[in-house]
Amino acid sequence: MSKFASQLRLARRLCGASLTGVAICTPAHAQFAAAVTPPRFEISVEPGKVTRQVMEITHAIPGTGAYRVYTADWNLDATGALTFYDTLQPGGCRPWVAIERKEVNVAQGARVRYRFEVAAPADAPDRECRFALMIESKPQEVQANASASFPMSGRIAVIVYVRVGAAKAVLEAGDTSIAAIDGRPTPMLMVRNAGNATGRLSGVLKGTDATGATIEFTPESVPILPDTVRKIALQAYQPGPRTAASVPPALKWPLALRGVLEYGHDAAGRIEVDRKISERPAQ
Repeated sequence: MSKFASQLRLARRLCGASLTGVAICTPAHAQFAAAVTPPRFEISVEPGKVTRQVMEITHAIPGTGAYRVYTADWNLDATGALTFYDTLQPGGCRPWVAIERKEVNVAQGARVRYRFEVAAPADAPDRECRFALMIESKPQEVQANASASFPMSGRIAVIVYVRVGAAKAVLEAGDTSIAAIDGRPTPMLMVRNAGNATGRLSGVLKGTDATGATIEFTPESVPILPDTVRKIALQAYQPGPRTAASVPPALKWPLALRGVLEYGHDAAGRIEVDRKISERPAQ
């Protein structure tokens, strides 16, 4: 593993990271106040063509923010843990990517438009090109303990998915199980991606518990990379309008789940689910 990848693992232990949109890492005591929109790009390009995109960078604290912009490869493991790499990984497509400039200064409250483009080779096969645009602040000394400090910079990773040609996800539902999430027993659906592009599930499943009560289940919106298998949590809700204060219902086992989940822009991007989860969670 590269030195850069190791540093990012340490940074995530200090401040956390997410792939739900922007992967943000702001170490303690570091003055990092950049915001980037959009948080994620999902775009398409034909072989031999170029796609041009724009993101916007803002800076929120007094003074001018000095940021370095560069690309990185990334990967997810089976649990969803994210790792970045500065070295080009096998199958990486960063040589296709051109960025506007390597450094950008942003005044407080200003909004800077930053351009990048992806040029797919004429002989590029149907596939997905994935990379991250890293926006990194100037390194600052972070105190590790009373006698030692080390340089640490805040970073935002904007994740980019580029579907080349006819690349698409092909998701298949597998077994169900139960896992404890936030202290609650939660149904899990094993999903395999047999396609050559990343997919995300959406939709609502109708569930019936042991008392006959109707409960709705929605899949977590996480990326399922090509040629991978991932457990997707099915979050329970009471039927009807939802608010931030909505409390998940207590589940009475067994559960019967039925419905259709979608992951594409056409009728083929659908998974029919008809499952019964009869085992009870461990006490």
